[in-house]
Amino acid sequence: MTSGTFLIRCWTDWSRRENLARRQVRESTTGRKTVNRNEKTFEVPMQTLLIETIGIIAGTLGVLAWVPQLREVWVEKLHEGISLPTFWLVSTALVLWLIYGILIGSISIIFANVAALTCILSLIVGVIRLRKAESQDGADTGS
Repeated sequence: MTSGTFLIRCWTDWSRRENLARRQVRESTTGRKTVNRNEKTFEVPMQTLLIETIGIIAGTLGVLAWVPQLREVWVEKLHEGISLPTFWLVSTALVLWLIYGILIGSISIIFANVAALTCILSLIVGVIRLRKAESQDGADTGS
């Protein structure tokens, strides 16, 4: 047996043992067998559903926290004390969290960040519109 053949045989044996170990771990964590095709699991463990549900509830509460600010900008037309650089930084962080959620496939992270990003961008647009209108009114009365 050549060294190349030996290495291939060792790699194949290791790969089989590794796949068996993964299958056993999956079966022990879900409590039942899963159907795997090309390493894609078609059964979602109950624990994962609970974790995602908690994430969706937390994301919803996080988005609801922006509602008073949205009301202040869009309904009451107040924009004093709102820092646009802060909101741009928050929106950049949300985009990165959204990318992370997509990469790991977490519905709760994706949902929360899309909703929060929508609120933040709406706030940014509202503040820019109010400040632009205010500066035009100031220019009109000053002339």
